[in-house]
Amino acid sequence: MSANHPITQTYTDASGAHVSQETTSSSHQDSCYSGLASLVELLHSELSIEELDKFWPDWDAVGGLQCVGFRGKAALAWQAWRDAYTLYTVLVLIAGLTLSTAACRHCVHAQHGCDSRSSGWQHQLQPVQAKLTALSEQYQGQPWHQQHWQLSQQQQDQQEQQQGHYLLCLQQQQSRLLNMLKQLDLAAIMGGPRFRPLLDKVIAAVDQSLLHMQLLLQQQQQSSLQGSIHGAESNSALGATAATGAAAGRNSVSINGSEAAGQAHSNAKRRCLHAPHPVQPADKAEQCARNAMPFSCRQQHGTAHTQSSDSSWKQLLPPGSMRAASAVVRVVDAPSLEQFLTSYMMAPGGPIPIVLGRAMTNWPALIKWQDLAYLSKVAGRRTVPIEVGQHYLQEGWGTTLMTLDEFIRQHLAESSTSGHLAAAPANAVAGPNTAASSTIVQAGSVAAKPVGYLAQHQLFDHVPALAADVVTPDYCMLGENGVSSINAWFGPAGTVTPLHQDPEHNLLAQVVGRKYVRLYDPAHSEQLYPHKEGMHTNTSQVDVEHPDLVQFPRFGKVPYLDLVLEPGQILYIPPKWWHFVKGLTISFSVSFWWS
Repeated sequence: MSANHPITQTYTDASGAHVSQETTSSSHQDSCYSGLASLVELLHSELSIEELDKFWPDWDAVGGLQCVGFRGKAALAWQAWRDAYTLYTVLVLIAGLTLSTAACRHCVHAQHGCDSRSSGWQHQLQPVQAKLTALSEQYQGQPWHQQHWQLSQQQQDQQEQQQGHYLLCLQQQQSRLLNMLKQLDLAAIMGGPRFRPLLDKVIAAVDQSLLHMQLLLQQQQQSSLQGSIHGAESNSALGATAATGAAAGRNSVSINGSEAAGQAHSNAKRRCLHAPHPVQPADKAEQCARNAMPFSCRQQHGTAHTQSSDSSWKQLLPPGSMRAASAVVRVVDAPSLEQFLTSYMMAPGGPIPIVLGRAMTNWPALIKWQDLAYLSKVAGRRTVPIEVGQHYLQEGWGTTLMTLDEFIRQHLAESSTSGHLAAAPANAVAGPNTAASSTIVQAGSVAAKPVGYLAQHQLFDHVPALAADVVTPDYCMLGENGVSSINAWFGPAGTVTPLHQDPEHNLLAQVVGRKYVRLYDPAHSEQLYPHKEGMHTNTSQVDVEHPDLVQFPRFGKVPYLDLVLEPGQILYIPPKWWHFVKGLTISFSVSFWWS
């Protein structure tokens, strides 16, 4: 059996707080099982018959209506459909959790070597006693050392078979939970608000169970490896003793001790060679965090990283960028609320853009989000929408769903070999391409893999641990209704948001990497040639990086402001100001919109 080795786990609870505690494999088994069982109880208590009785009349009133006629009725029907989708997801989850708790209980029994249908100690001892009796009869009359070695080998093989079965059970259980979490994330993205509080509780509980499962799998694998190494050493010693006894003239029977010992040593060595090498960092909590990463990005222990001094990101700047110092947006260090309101937000002649320096010094994200391992640990299992393609005006652009781990592995991991985002040079991160940055800037020069971009997604509503790393700027409180939306923007170098305008105030906070931003006064809207109809009337028809001045002759004469937004800076974009944004390195930004 695997030993009950203590391990230290560090995890983030539903509130975003970081918790560390020392546990054993059996406590993780209990946590997995009891956590799932308590989740079923939570669902049954909060999703009561009374709550459903309140929902169905509303569904009958508007949910079954065809989405025609008055816009208000259509909106009510759409919300009812979204609520029904969330409810369906939760009901299916209840059935899935019932199976998972049974599977988890079976895994616990498998670990202890007993049938899940019985747990009495008499039932556990019966097969062991029968096995010992059979072995005693089989090896009666053989030399003592040979008997001992063969009994030991039989026991080791039985333990390895049992541990393999246990690991398989855990992996199957982990797969079930991952699928559940994906369905819950889809409900959070597309579902309605009625059952959202319950959905958030369920997501937090399933994610916590997955973390326990991950730590338990890691501990069990390490324990299996240690058992293989110990078995190889003990079997070698027993085999050598048996061979020595046979050479001295002791009674010999059908099994040659030295040959058997050599075969056992060979088998044990083969098992050790196929097993992963044990890692022994000084801090077990750090080991858990590092091993949790599914991609090959490891931040070197004890290495102090700083923002990359590599200047290759300048190759990605659009033509005409930063051409005049007078046209570069000013940087003002942490202005007071009064100064921000009177000098910029309500400036005479209209609001003007400004870069706020030293306004993010209290953000934990400035340090934590530099490490891919941290992002993977707290949000890697979560399903997110990823935009694939150059930008939303380009042919072939689309959106796909994948976990954040898959997004990092496919679009970012190749660019950051150290696992530290700030250290990634721009010429290595022009999207996921292996070619130089010109693969994005110059069309048709190299066949490049499409760029992936986690863009304008309310990630922090879904992952409280990440929400705890950001601080809503006080400047957002100067509006009438407070913050209307907080969005995440995460992607490689070369991501582009076309020239467009938004109706609300916008604070764009740069956490990781650099972004180039170009801004145009709304007074020049006609010269920017916005789309005249369709979904993109707030977007210019002009490609800022490759403007067609024959088709759009007035565009080349429009004045603009621009800047390179650095980590720790916040750009204020007033309502209706046109802006074009391009990632110059791997970049993680947070935008705050308010009225």
